Amino acid sequence: MLVGGGAPLSPAEECQGFQLMRYDPDGVLDPTLDGDGIARTLISVSCPELFGLALLPDGRILATGSGATEATFADLTAVRYMPDGSLDPTFNGDGKVFVDMGCTAMDVSYAIAEQIDGDVMVVGLSDCGVFPN
Repeated sequence: MLVGGGAPLSPAEECQGFQLMRYDPDGVLDPTLDGDGIARTLISVSCPELFGLALLPDGRILATGSGATEATFADLTAVRYMPDGSLDPTFNGDGKVFVDMGCTAMDVSYAIAEQIDGDVMVVGLSDCGVFPN
């Protein structure tokens, strides 16, 4: 079982990362994920939120949600991990992608998948604050 969410990276920090936890069939943390069953990744200067996970056939993991790369509103965030919990360097060079949808508000993705051709697809929203009268 794979579980994920936004979480502090250490007791001294508020909440600046994505955290993945993988359990074996007996409900015990699987040490093949980052040595202790828990992979933590610095995502943003604010509190990131992880909403979607996808386990790929080769064991890599996609995670998506929101995160801010600077003290601004959150951007759509996608992260790809190797099966051992390390970031996949073939995914945007550092394993992370942040997308600003062009509004000065929160961008967030809720679902993520890999297409047959290897492209990654995310679904989410951008809160542009523009409403018709």
